[in-house]
Amino acid sequence: MFGFRSVRHAKIPKAHWDIFERYGESVMQLMIASSHTPRAGELSKMYANEAMIEDAARWLTEQADRKANHERRMTFVAWLILVFAVVGVILVAIGEWPLLKGLFLCLSSWVSSLVQFR
Repeated sequence: MFGFRSVRHAKIPKAHWDIFERYGESVMQLMIASSHTPRAGELSKMYANEAMIEDAARWLTEQADRKANHERRMTFVAWLILVFAVVGVILVAIGEWPLLKGLFLCLSSWVSSLVQFR
């Protein structure tokens, strides 16, 4: 719906998840793509553990899906606001203010539910 992709959830151990969350996406991308020597002992152990590298790749995929969906939602909300503003200007110009009030109440509750979904 609306071009949202389904999030491919990473089924990885909580200990790995905590490490990935602690260091973030950019560090995990560097760990997978390069062979630098990190100072943190947790990260140094990743190079010897192929399963942890695969878990990091799965985690990065999930994070990318979440980020893409968030960006699409925000773009969709921005377009809704623009359309609503244009419709509002037109309705005010032709004198249909009560219709605009009902439309505003309906759309505002729908948009707020979209923004809260994360």
